[in-house]
Parts: sequence; structure tokens; C-alpha cells
Amino acid sequence: MKQIFEASPNVTSVFRMEGQDLRRTWVSPNLERLFGYNVEESLQPHWWSTHVHPEDVARVITDSSRILTANTLSTSIASSPGRRGGVDSR
Repeated sequence: MKQIFEASPNVTSVFRMEGQDLRRTWVSPNLERLFGYNVEESLQPHWWSTHVHPEDVARVITDSSRILTANTLSTSIASSPGRRGGVDSR
């Protein structure tokens, strides 16, 4: 399974609620290859919300709210500015 995540062109994350905050608890290792950020730093509180492309923030918040309210699994796609500059496409 690790090889699948490492080769994927998409970053996969797992989140959980901690009080009022949505916290990332796991992220696929291809984050560093695709965006230049390491897994450890991406697991810091509020890292995720500050690294979503500005054009995607409102939609991602709406998607997250819908997912939490429905208490279900779901997929949301967003762009992120990479550490090395530029924006990785959706």
C-alpha cells in the first residue's frame, strides 16, 4: 500500500475532529515529492488550512462542514502552492 501512495499524483490525508478543530492525523508520503513539504510539518495544527490554494478555501471549508455533518467519508480536491513556488494543478 505504501508504494501506491508514494506513486500517486494525489496526496491522501486523514483528519479527525479535536474540539472545534479539524486535525490532520496522517498524510501520504508523496506530499514531499509533489509539494516540497515533509509529512511531519504537515501534521502541525492549522498547517493544512494555511496551505490550501486561496481559490479553493471556501469550497474546502464547505466540503469539510458537509462531511462532518453527515458523519461520512468523502473526497475533496484542492490545490496547494508548492514550497518550490508555483501552484500544483487540481
